[in-house]
Amino acid sequence: MTQKLGIKYLKTYWISTAFFGYMILTTILKAFTSIDMTIPCLNYYFTGHTCWGCGMTTAAVYLLKLDVRAAIETNPLVFIVLPTLTFLIVRHWRRFKAEQLSKGFPNYSE
Repeated sequence: MTQKLGIKYLKTYWISTAFFGYMILTTILKAFTSIDMTIPCLNYYFTGHTCWGCGMTTAAVYLLKLDVRAAIETNPLVFIVLPTLTFLIVRHWRRFKAEQLSKGFPNYSE
C-alpha cells in the first residue's frame, strides 16, 4: 500500500519531484565524478552579485564527501537549509499520506 501511495505522491507532485530529483542526482554526480550538470546561480549569472544561496550546491557536495570544514567555508547556511528542507519534505509526505488514508486510499478513486 505504501508503494502505491508513494507512486500517487510522485504523480501528484511531479514538478517538484522532478526538480528535487534533478538537484539530488546532479549533486551526487558532481560529488563523485567530474560531471557538473548543476543549475548555476541565476542571480549571479545575470547581475554578477552573489546571493545567500550561492555555494549551497558546492557545500552539499562537500558534505557528501564528509568535508565539513569546506562546507562551512563555502556556505554555512547549508546546515540550516538542508535539515529544514528535509523536515518540510517529510512533513508534506506525512500530511499527504494521512489525507489519502482518511479518504480511504487505496480504494479512493478520483
